[in-house]
Amino acid sequence: MSPVRLPFHRLVPALLLLWLSGCVAPPLSPTPDLAARQAPDTRVARLDFVPFTEPGQARTLIAAIRRACGELRVVLATPTGQRLLTLVHDEQGARYTQHLMPEAPPFPAIWLAQRLEWGLWPLDSLQQAFAGSDWHARETSNGPGIIRRIEHGPRLVARIDRWPSHDVLTDYSGGYRLTITPLSDKPASRQEAP
Repeated sequence: MSPVRLPFHRLVPALLLLWLSGCVAPPLSPTPDLAARQAPDTRVARLDFVPFTEPGQARTLIAAIRRACGELRVVLATPTGQRLLTLVHDEQGARYTQHLMPEAPPFPAIWLAQRLEWGLWPLDSLQQAFAGSDWHARETSNGPGIIRRIEHGPRLVARIDRWPSHDVLTDYSGGYRLTITPLSDKPASRQEAP
């Protein structure tokens, strides 16, 4: 029996579906104040996804992430430059303004936006948003890095390790690790407080 082969444009969404389909089960966290970041900031980064159960199925994507007053905008593309989707999170909510995958994205826009905001927004913004809920954000120093823990009740949902050269988001509820490595070296943006 010959193996089934998917064309590349169908392979990426299929892999995203496999990796992230279990991630939407946990409750969604409160959203931080989107205006907490006043100065516009755009980053281009390599995203390396590694699922816990099948590390051999690791994949790489390219992301352009723009934070501006009141908005988060993310464009995800393949390493060859094929745009997969655009995510916008602003006062109107989180949504995909376009996606070029054959099927709809396999995870809700708010879920993806929250994972990114957990690492991008200042700790005090997350703590203010989580106040009065079962969600908690905590940070500890780890030598040259910072470890941020996102918890829902007593359960650790995600851990974000911020290092001078890259960030690592370990999503325990989704069962994957995401390494975010900037493609442009902007020392000032790497030194800012998370």
